[in-house]
Amino acid sequence: MKIESVDYKAFRNSAWGLFKQKGWFLAGTFVLWMVLDAVFGIIRDMFLPLLTSTDSSFLQEGFNFASGTNLSAVAGFIGAYGVLTLVSMVLSSILQFGYSHMIAKYTQGKEVAASDLFYAFKNGGHWIKFVLFNILATLIFITIMMISAAIIFTFLLLLENLGLDGSIAVLISVLLGLASIGAILTVSFRFAFAGLAVIVDQMGPVQAMKYSFALTKDNTSKILAISLQGFGWTILGFLALGVGLIVAIPFVSILIMKYYFAFRDHHEASVKHENNEQEAVVA
Repeated sequence: MKIESVDYKAFRNSAWGLFKQKGWFLAGTFVLWMVLDAVFGIIRDMFLPLLTSTDSSFLQEGFNFASGTNLSAVAGFIGAYGVLTLVSMVLSSILQFGYSHMIAKYTQGKEVAASDLFYAFKNGGHWIKFVLFNILATLIFITIMMISAAIIFTFLLLLENLGLDGSIAVLISVLLGLASIGAILTVSFRFAFAGLAVIVDQMGPVQAMKYSFALTKDNTSKILAISLQGFGWTILGFLALGVGLIVAIPFVSILIMKYYFAFRDHHEASVKHENNEQEAVVA
């Protein structure tokens, strides 16, 4: 349902005021999340040599199959790296799930604790839906990029066969590239609240994506403004020698959570109003 107007300044001030009340705690738990995430990555890289062939010379020499690169070593490396990356992604998603759950509780005025970061281990496996959502969303974006690349490559071959001027081919490639970026951004905006729907309202991955589409319908410009607002604060945090991210990420997390609750409440109220009107007509 379309939202007529959004007071971005009021949302920002409200989120900042909420952050200041527990700033050190929110920043500290974010740092703990990042440290644990980094540890997962280090462990992955440590285990990688143990799960692959001892013949790893191809990593230095390059994939030159004509000179007799050991294909089994390459396959083993790719397979092991894929498995370890998936495990690392699952562990990272568990921490992201816990942190977002904590932010949702705090935004709703509930008490929070550092143990909320590990909420995934307490809620009976609902975190699996969030992991599946992350995997599904990643696959969707990879598919869009692959289709876009295939279309651009096909057009380039067609233009080459037609013998058109090189500048025309470059122009068309740029236009197709911009169209691909537009498609990716559009999907990103429509999925903006899907992850939060999984975490906060315990929806399944597909249901959450449909729900996010409903929340953002006719509100693309507002989602763009919200994204730019969050991105801007994150960039400011990064420019502050990176240390500013310790403040920016928790603050932006609260900000986006507030927007989610506002969009969700507006959507639910609109649906309820429509249902009441339909019931009145039937009566």
